[in-house]
Amino acid sequence: MELINLKARRNSSDDIPTLEEKVIRAIMGGSLHSFRNARASSDKIALDSSKRTLTRLRDLLDQLKSSTKSESWLYEISATFNEEMGLMEDVLDDLMKEYRTLQSVKCWENDTASISKMTSLVKEIYAYHKTAGVKEGLVKCKFLINGVSKKVCRANCDSDMPKEVAELNDLLLEIENIISDVN
Repeated sequence: MELINLKARRNSSDDIPTLEEKVIRAIMGGSLHSFRNARASSDKIALDSSKRTLTRLRDLLDQLKSSTKSESWLYEISATFNEEMGLMEDVLDDLMKEYRTLQSVKCWENDTASISKMTSLVKEIYAYHKTAGVKEGLVKCKFLINGVSKKVCRANCDSDMPKEVAELNDLLLEIENIISDVN
């Protein structure tokens, strides 16, 4: 049973989110806002209600991820939600699923908007690994950054390099320094 019939992005512009994405983002934003307010006011009834709402929201996100076509925005929203809830292991899982979804888009490395989105995502993955400080994760992240950078460079070898390539190269230098410090 499919919960919501999510339309493919091909039916809309890349800069304009689908209606489904807007609705899910609004639900998440409102639920988190209510939870923060209830926690700040120390209202036990409101806090209990907010916790139940967040549980239902997590179930909704899980059901959407398992029953619909992979869409990068869904993993992005889930990662944000999991970060707010302090579920850091789930954050990395969602970020990596978003990465694989973006990688699966044909010729993403030729599209300026896709390159920008991929670079932002890689920066988030990098920040996660930097915070965790685990050498194995940092090394994997280094290879991920290097792979993205090389793909973009190969695709744009005949034209001006996007500014994101310099950002990725800066990240590579930074992560190499962090890895050498971890030794």
